[in-house]
Amino acid sequence: MFLDSKILKIFQKNLQKIYNKKYHNKNMTIKRNFWDYLAWICLAGITIWVILKILGIINTPIWLEYAPIYGAIYLAGWNVNKLERATKDIKENSKDIKEIKFDISNIKFEIQTMKTKCSKIN
Repeated sequence: MFLDSKILKIFQKNLQKIYNKKYHNKNMTIKRNFWDYLAWICLAGITIWVILKILGIINTPIWLEYAPIYGAIYLAGWNVNKLERATKDIKENSKDIKEIKFDISNIKFEIQTMKTKCSKIN
């Protein structure tokens, strides 16, 4: 029995090392680029413009009235781009999950084999 638990602990430690190398990414931070910052600046600019327009501080010609619409179109495109990147990340994660499930089924089989071998030793 002692041999069985000792082998399982060693196996678990090695399995954890393999998992950390293969699947665990310590750099899982959100990366922002220039376009992300530009979108937030655009959103802030539209918000400030709308507030000042409502208060009557800004009086602009008709052709300039459409500037916030152009900014909103840019923001919509930016959001679509972000959704596409998120979808790609989700697909990659689901692929990793399938690999992990396969690895776990192999590990379960190996543990069962080890348990039968260890019970024969005792």
